[in-house]
Amino acid sequence: MPSLATLTTLTLAGESITLLPHRAALWNSTLLIADLHLGKTHSLHTLGIGVPGDSFDESLNRLAALIADTGAARLLILGDLLHAPAGLTPTMIDRVAAWRERHSIDITVVPGNHDRKLESLANTWRFTIAPERLDEGPFTFTHDPVPVRHRYVFGGHLHPAIKLPGGRFPLKLPAFLIGPDLAILPAFSTFSAGSTLRPKPGDRVFAIAGERVVEV
Repeated sequence: MPSLATLTTLTLAGESITLLPHRAALWNSTLLIADLHLGKTHSLHTLGIGVPGDSFDESLNRLAALIADTGAARLLILGDLLHAPAGLTPTMIDRVAAWRERHSIDITVVPGNHDRKLESLANTWRFTIAPERLDEGPFTFTHDPVPVRHRYVFGGHLHPAIKLPGGRFPLKLPAFLIGPDLAILPAFSTFSAGSTLRPKPGDRVFAIAGERVVEV
């Protein structure tokens, strides 16, 4: 992980939140991520669509590195841990279970719109399923980023990204959208297309550029 001096830390609802280049945020000892879409390549393979087969391992390896780098005690996933039931092959389930055996971090999942069959995996992968809106401290954690009165909301779902000027081929980077009462995390999966942001007045955008998080 980059030096603490180079990390982007904000105060939201009176709490310190660090934006990480891993496509994650850190609140005290809790890691916040969204949109892993595990099993996406497996789902596409069942449809006869040829895609690179390493995005699954890449996601798990990056998640392991994130846990190790931060020393977090808890992982809170804001929806779409899974992609589709078709991707839940026995091999895929066993590989995640083996990964889970190597990582004792507490995991809580807020259900997302892709998380069908989530209940069937809770024991095998050892995670807790939270309500669709989980209130902790001043925050509401949810998948679909909809404002909640008198709460600061963290969500995912939209896979935010920002296009930077670059002639014929503008650079598109995953990004955090930080508003006055709502924050949207980038998709943790690198195999998920990003939706170009249209910030509103008062919104701040932080792009992930390599090992840095940069406000743009």
